Amino acid sequence: MRRAIIIAALYYVWKRRTNRRQRLHIHPLIEQRGITAEFVTLYVTLRADATKFFNYFRMSTRTFDELLAKTEDKLVHSSLRRVPIPPIERLMVTLRFLATGSTYTDLHYSFRIGIATICLIVNEVCKVIWETLHEECIPTKTSDMWQEIANGFLQKTNFPNCIGAIDGKQ
Repeated sequence: MRRAIIIAALYYVWKRRTNRRQRLHIHPLIEQRGITAEFVTLYVTLRADATKFFNYFRMSTRTFDELLAKTEDKLVHSSLRRVPIPPIERLMVTLRFLATGSTYTDLHYSFRIGIATICLIVNEVCKVIWETLHEECIPTKTSDMWQEIANGFLQKTNFPNCIGAIDGKQ
């Protein structure tokens, strides 16, 4: 009899563990993403003002739309458990990171997305942008072409053996 009770108790514990649903903890900050995140509160307002949009993204609305159209298919994710982050928001997070040099933590608080997810989004979107646009925007150059560019830059700026300058946050 004692053996039957022990077996029944073990079976009950085993059955309870296997039937228990795993609960995922979501921080309240991230839970409010659909209401208070920068994408929800700011994107439509920025679209209405071309100057502010350019200042925020460092590109025009037309360029943003072209970039989104070219990369959107590769940025779509499907998920059975959660609502996936849409391609437009993924692009917005990445462009904000590239335009400002903000940390992942800053973007986490602004966009209400987890830090690890921000990291994955930025890496993925940068990779997709490169794969989509590198042949169009950066054609393969020959040594003669590089020399011609360096000579033109030398005439303009008096910097020898230089092919360009980058303006941005140092």
